[in-house]
Amino acid sequence: MSSTNKTENLHLNKWIETDKPTRADFVSDNNIIDEVITTHIDNDGVHLRGIEKERASDPYKLRVIQGTGESSRIVNLDISPQLVIYFAFDEAPVKVSSGTAVVNFGIALNRNGGSGGCELSDKKLVLTQGTQNGVKYNLNESDTQYVIVGFI
Repeated sequence: MSSTNKTENLHLNKWIETDKPTRADFVSDNNIIDEVITTHIDNDGVHLRGIEKERASDPYKLRVIQGTGESSRIVNLDISPQLVIYFAFDEAPVKVSSGTAVVNFGIALNRNGGSGGCELSDKKLVLTQGTQNGVKYNLNESDTQYVIVGFI
């Protein structure tokens, strides 16, 4: 005889003192549990995939580089970030010098543009050192330390 009562969610046997469990009751409960757990494990909607696990456990990478003074510089990254924030260490993000805006930082989205002087395509970060449209992009000044924060 199966149980008088069942659990609310999985409807497993919930015996009372007078019930007489049978082997079939245990087999039925085990089958229900196995099916529910297997369905849950196989559900990609509730579990993280490889790249999602990486993002959750290590969502960003830091790197420090030194400027070379070149007017255009390509920095090869170890990862393919979705977003990069790039800035000169110990400098204001933007300052005015002799009436010219000097930009010491950049933000770029992978293959979706970015702020002036900074572009990102896959694992390549392209930086500008020079004046464009009246703005000085100071993203590769010689001997200046820069920080790259790449978000996966």
